[in-house]
Amino acid sequence: MADRLGHPVQHERQRCDLQPGDPARRRQAGRQGTHPSERPRQHGAVLQRHLHHRHASGRPAHWSLTLLTRSAESLLRRASTPLAASGSLLLAIDERLLPAAGRLHDAASRNSRRWEHVVKIGRTHLEDATPLTVGQGWSGYAAQLQDAIEHLTATRSGLYRLAIGGTAVGTGLNAPPGFADEVAAKLAGLTGHPFVSASNKFAAQASCDALVRVSSAVRALAVTLFKFANDMRWLGSGPRTGLHELRLPSYEPGSSIMPGKVNPTQAEAMLMVALQVMGNDTAVSMARAEGNFELNAFRPIIINNVLHSVRILTDMMDHFRVYLVDGVELDEETLQRNIERSIMMVTALSPVIGYDHAARIAHHALDDGLTLKQAALDSGVSETLFDQVVDPERLTRPGAAGSASGTPAARRK
Repeated sequence: MADRLGHPVQHERQRCDLQPGDPARRRQAGRQGTHPSERPRQHGAVLQRHLHHRHASGRPAHWSLTLLTRSAESLLRRASTPLAASGSLLLAIDERLLPAAGRLHDAASRNSRRWEHVVKIGRTHLEDATPLTVGQGWSGYAAQLQDAIEHLTATRSGLYRLAIGGTAVGTGLNAPPGFADEVAAKLAGLTGHPFVSASNKFAAQASCDALVRVSSAVRALAVTLFKFANDMRWLGSGPRTGLHELRLPSYEPGSSIMPGKVNPTQAEAMLMVALQVMGNDTAVSMARAEGNFELNAFRPIIINNVLHSVRILTDMMDHFRVYLVDGVELDEETLQRNIERSIMMVTALSPVIGYDHAARIAHHALDDGLTLKQAALDSGVSETLFDQVVDPERLTRPGAAGSASGTPAARRK
């Protein structure tokens, strides 16, 4: 039997038959360690050191401390959920999500270097714009991924602040002196992560803000990936009536209805995963807002959604990289045809002949079905000036038009 994520689960009756203290349960745990319900007793060394006080007369501590020990064990059991949440989330981010994002960033960077000299026509507002290189466009994807990685790396540090020792409402009532700091130090030593006791337990217990910020950073990564995948889907559209600047790799047999049709399934899968992550984050934000008074009782859905987002986004980034980014190719014939038909390169002429004159050339080319060069020559621009200024490759660099033809001598030609 499996859960909704595909993980094997034990039948409910089997789980109920094995009680926490049964030897069979301990054997079943195996290498996974002690059952969570027994872990508070493992922390007894910390508790006993604080609770086995003696009065000044040398008599043993009052019997009420025995009850307090049991209460502290219950406290640890309740606290194990946020502690496990922070630990498991840090593990998932550090060992899975960030490495997967780094691999995708490196793949995008390779394509940027690979196509750094291939010129294409850019688009803004879905309309034709001035040229850039394909490599410059891909460098933008890589930089956006790097920004998201850095943001997530910085945000995760909030998970190190633990609410341990706040007890019921954050006051620390009945918690032994030094308990919170010692437990945090022990956890830091066991995990290698710099866990500390939160300086303000009231905020730590009532807000779940560290989890909310991590969820927000994961969502920001998903938004970046949505844009990346959506661009790939549009740039690969076609092959005859779409943009088709990219040749997307074909790993599926195609449409079950239309023979030979290949759909951008990896890009679409990334879009759906990103949407799911955004939805998860919306629920996280709403659950955080329900932290009424001194305790947020909606922590389980927050933990579940953030971990779910990390898991599906990690898996999808690797699939997107292997089955799309690493195998994508350019349709250079389409890229060249778009350059030859481009009108917006008239922008380079604007500082030389004036905006109004350049606008008339653009409208003339568009209305009469001419190339930009034909329209410019019809409007009195010399062929020498046009060829000097409207150079697609040079227009991909800063100040190309001004440096080539912005001098008074060039303007007089």
